[in-house]
Amino acid sequence: MKRIHIRLPILLTITLALSFVAIAFVLGQAIEQRFIEETQNQLSDEATFIGSMLEENDDLLDRVAGNGSTLMALYDEQGSLLTTTQTGENQVPIPDNVRITSASANQQNEHYLYTLVEVDLSSQGAYLFVGKLRDEVTAATSSIWWTILLLLGLALLIITFITVRITMHYSKPIESATRVATELARGNYKARTYEQFSGETGSALSQSINILARNLQKMVDSQEMQKDRLRTLIESMGSSLLLIDGKGSVNLLNKTYKETFYVDENELLYRNYYDVLEHQEVIHLIEEVFMTEKSVRKQMRLSLNIERKHFEVYGTPIIGEAKEWKGIVLVFHDITDLKKLENTRKDFVANVSHELKTPITSIRGFTETLLDGAGEEKELREHFLSIILKESERLQSLIHDLLDLSRIEQEGFVLNVSEVSLADVVQDTIDALSDKAGKKNIELFANSDEKNELSVKGDSLRIRQILYNLMNNAIAYTPEGGNVHIAIQSKESGVELVVSDSGIGIETSEIPRIFERFYRVDKDRSRHSGGTGLGLAIVKHLVEAHSGQIRVDSSIGNGTTFTVRLPNQFT
Repeated sequence: MKRIHIRLPILLTITLALSFVAIAFVLGQAIEQRFIEETQNQLSDEATFIGSMLEENDDLLDRVAGNGSTLMALYDEQGSLLTTTQTGENQVPIPDNVRITSASANQQNEHYLYTLVEVDLSSQGAYLFVGKLRDEVTAATSSIWWTILLLLGLALLIITFITVRITMHYSKPIESATRVATELARGNYKARTYEQFSGETGSALSQSINILARNLQKMVDSQEMQKDRLRTLIESMGSSLLLIDGKGSVNLLNKTYKETFYVDENELLYRNYYDVLEHQEVIHLIEEVFMTEKSVRKQMRLSLNIERKHFEVYGTPIIGEAKEWKGIVLVFHDITDLKKLENTRKDFVANVSHELKTPITSIRGFTETLLDGAGEEKELREHFLSIILKESERLQSLIHDLLDLSRIEQEGFVLNVSEVSLADVVQDTIDALSDKAGKKNIELFANSDEKNELSVKGDSLRIRQILYNLMNNAIAYTPEGGNVHIAIQSKESGVELVVSDSGIGIETSEIPRIFERFYRVDKDRSRHSGGTGLGLAIVKHLVEAHSGQIRVDSSIGNGTTFTVRLPNQFT
């Protein structure tokens, strides 16, 4: 489609040209007719004047012959040619006979415009012919026609030029605004049009278009910012999110949902939820929200590949401002860790209750027995009192370990860091446990790469506690006649304490659980040895407090090896 500043001048030029042609035709015809009439009147006046002069002098006709372009002739009363002023050989001949009317009149034929005037000559009556060639009249009218056409053509050119200039002046702002409007419709909100000076044609339109473009750009930028914020918020949520539209198709799922449920986005989007969701519990919740149009919250245990996780699923309907139904949003809060923590708390309470109940029951039972009269026998009384003392010591040890573990697990737990000689720690621990090992004929061995030089930064008391608990466990689970080895090894990034025994060993499946509170590999043997079930839990927390690591290698019947790695520099 041609632009407006081209179409409008062309249309106006064609209209003016047609109008000018019509005007030229009418005007030319009128001028031509008027010229002919003027010519005939002139001929009539000349004929009357010359006729009056001929009546006075018959020779006058010869003297005026050849003057001007007017031709004259005399005819008798019958219309026959008497004489003429025509002399040129190439001229159109004057007719030999003319039709004589009762009165003089303007007449014409195919060659002449003429008039006949009756004159009274001295010899006879005659008629004077005064005329002009039609070609001369036609030539004169043609020049008039060309003059009219030339003037009208010049006027048309001038008007067309002015029209083009005016049209371009007025159409440029419109075309510029049109182009900008087209770009805005395509989504290019950075498009702008040239703004004329205030008061110029189209300045208000250009300014309005630019204001509209700027407002649209601000609006779109604001929407894009809000969309980015919403997208970032959704993608950064720690909970899984699923959006279902009013027709039941999945419209949105965030990154957490894809990672948690191991799904591909392309397999779910724009498909019905009951075709793509695997868990019937979730489908039933969605259907419940659709039917009741109310929010629903449920806790679910869902199988995801090889694991089972606990979720608190919250489904709520999305209702528009006009109360129209738009869909459902589902939020999956992973509460697996909370469930594990809750179960751990329950197990801890149950284990503590059980561990406290056993010595208290024993103490109470033997005390009641003594009160019932058994205390009168010295041997029996001493035996019961020794059992009460032993159970009291066990109860005291359990309470001490619980308090110690509680202090270690607190955020404000602080180590008293100093330079610790590992050789001294090992020797002190061996001395402390030698009697216990001797009762079971268990030999304690210690060796070191550089026994007198190895040291670390740490809490001396806590490192002794780590080594004491490991060696105590090794003695407890090693049969009589066995042995326990303590080794100190220097490593590039620190020092390793290795405690190995020739005891009963641990099944591979149980190794991940031995650092849990109150967990025992052999419950009967451990309880008989007086253990509380908290020693390894304390060891693990103390090693981590020293920024260290602990590793266990064991198998049934081949003993157990605990390796504690402590860094050279405590951080």
